[in-house]
Amino acid sequence: MLVDITPPAPPLRKGGPGGVVEREIFLVSGRPLARWVAESIGQVEDWVTAGKDPTAWIDLEIRGTPGTMASILSLDEIQKLRKLCPRFVNVRTPLPEPAQVVHPAGLDKLPIDELFRRFYKKHHGAEPEETLVRLFMEMTT
Repeated sequence: MLVDITPPAPPLRKGGPGGVVEREIFLVSGRPLARWVAESIGQVEDWVTAGKDPTAWIDLEIRGTPGTMASILSLDEIQKLRKLCPRFVNVRTPLPEPAQVVHPAGLDKLPIDELFRRFYKKHHGAEPEETLVRLFMEMTT
């Protein structure tokens, strides 16, 4: 549907009252959109090899192992899939629900400042300064 809207002319200028003209335009070409929900990259590769939906644009979701962060695709995996089939318009993995994330044993029982210290050390390779820990604790309370 094409809608052409003309605003009314200002009171001091001569002109028409404005208006709306609607035209229906039928598509004569294009591709359908298919939605694929796969359990693994291997399953997607099989579908592409088998020629599933050969003319469609594809919205791809890969579920993987539910409840784990390992189920999230890396940038390299997404690029590999896009090279495999350039008709993928969207490649995604659903994020796990917070309650579904599997934590190492006992990690959920640690105090928040200890979790922050471990996180900081893992990402920066050193212990955080106490002033930083105090600032973090002030922000979380």
